[in-house]
Amino acid sequence: ALTGDPVYDALGSVSVGVLLGGVSLFLIQKNITLLGQPVPRRTDEVVAAMEADPVVFSVQDVKSVQLRPGVCRLKAEVHFNPWALCDIYLDQDGNLGSVMESCKQVGDQEMARKVMRQYSRMYMLTLSMELDRIESMIQKKYPEFRHIDLEVL
Repeated sequence: ALTGDPVYDALGSVSVGVLLGGVSLFLIQKNITLLGQPVPRRTDEVVAAMEADPVVFSVQDVKSVQLRPGVCRLKAEVHFNPWALCDIYLDQDGNLGSVMESCKQVGDQEMARKVMRQYSRMYMLTLSMELDRIESMIQKKYPEFRHIDLEVL
């Protein structure tokens, strides 16, 4: 205590508290505009890039939010083109020949079910790989979208 009077210590403490409170309110006001704001320009570019992909029919229910400067989250529902997915699977590693051979072996309904179950797993794996590819493409082209949640329609 410089003066020996506790009133000055109390006033100094209150002054510092008010100053810190004012600075924190100023920072909150400055930064609140960054949080929870949509990023429509870049979001439209991402949607256009996804819809340009041959495996995508359409992109719906798109939501994007800026979480902090330079970091955004994207959520969208993607309607995939089943014929394009089928062609991707069939064109890989001689799968078309394998499917043809399996079809030749179908003699009854039980065998047809077995063949369809086998290839439906592979079809779903192809869908999953294409979903991962699209997410990776978005993150490479638009690095600010670090959190991507694509749902299959």
